[in-house]
Amino acid sequence: MEPIQCLLCDTYTAVGESGFDTLTINCPVCKRYILTGSGEATISHWPSDRRRWVSGRTRRHWTSTKRPLRITSDYLDGVVGPELQGVPDKQNALLLDIADSSEFPGDVVHVSSSAACVVDATTATELRYHISCLRERGLLIDSDGPSVVSARGWEYLELLHNPVHGNRSDFFVAMSFRDELAEAWRQGIEPGAREAGYVAKRVDSDPHNGKIDDRIIAGIRSSFGVIADATTQNVGAYFEAGFAMGLGRPLVWTVRVDDIKNLHFDTRQFVHIVWSDPADLKNKLATHLLAIFGKGPILQ
Repeated sequence: MEPIQCLLCDTYTAVGESGFDTLTINCPVCKRYILTGSGEATISHWPSDRRRWVSGRTRRHWTSTKRPLRITSDYLDGVVGPELQGVPDKQNALLLDIADSSEFPGDVVHVSSSAACVVDATTATELRYHISCLRERGLLIDSDGPSVVSARGWEYLELLHNPVHGNRSDFFVAMSFRDELAEAWRQGIEPGAREAGYVAKRVDSDPHNGKIDDRIIAGIRSSFGVIADATTQNVGAYFEAGFAMGLGRPLVWTVRVDDIKNLHFDTRQFVHIVWSDPADLKNKLATHLLAIFGKGPILQ
């Protein structure tokens, strides 16, 4: 294997291994990922800042799963912006990355400016800000030198993976029950969550004769997070997503590609998994859940 230039971050110290219509790349910045022929043809025309959005995704995916992200042209169609936008999500991702780079508790980790992709940062200044915040929060040991995850930081990460409230394996699904989305549920969301180690549940997943509103509220409260599909702009799905946000539950937005233009103004600012068909939804959802939350309990 010969050193090559990484197509995502432009480093020249990456190492590639060719396969049938694929290139497996080991990069010190992006970590390990698989680039297909169609993915290479697509991303080779992208500007550097857009390619770095993918760099952050590959690194977070490897950190969380120890599995290489497979980059195809279909996958790249869904990359319409940075994956992380909220400050808490960025700082969680950075803390996870530093912990993963630690060989043992108390290990000293040197965070270089190249790690800016971990938090989808546009400048090294933003990366330094997030490191400073983690120290102020007591999640990193307070010092001006290299980063060391504190005892409180390890406890925080444990709670992040195993929250006190909500079943760690369950994602409540908020979506329209229209016939046109039946396959999106059966062949997209349900198997996609399962592939990542989670159980996707809708309000109709279990037999019941109680009031449906109560079932919805209870289902969200008892779940780790919520997957909200905004396709057809179902008002119930928006309500359930808002309730989940109010509880502080992780929220994953999805939308069919032909309905992006109709997203509500108040929610279009959030990152959405944009899908074209149930198979595409399954693959993109599984990849997203693994990258953001790691392997679910049913795979551990």
